[in-house]
Amino acid sequence: MLNISGDLVKKAILPIPPVEQQRAIVSRIQLVDDETSKLAGVYEAKLAALAELKQSLLQKAFAGELT
Repeated sequence: MLNISGDLVKKAILPIPPVEQQRAIVSRIQLVDDETSKLAGVYEAKLAALAELKQSLLQKAFAGELT
């Protein structure tokens, strides 16, 4: 940002939580990250299954096997 001096930055007070609270926050973030990764895997598997189903249906449609 413009017009911010080094002295102003040095005087800024930044609240930092205690180490135990930081560890708890990190733990929660890791749990969310793990769950997100699992959900992404499920999503990718479902997309692959849908693509396979689409190909199968198209193949049957062009072969005249659908009624």
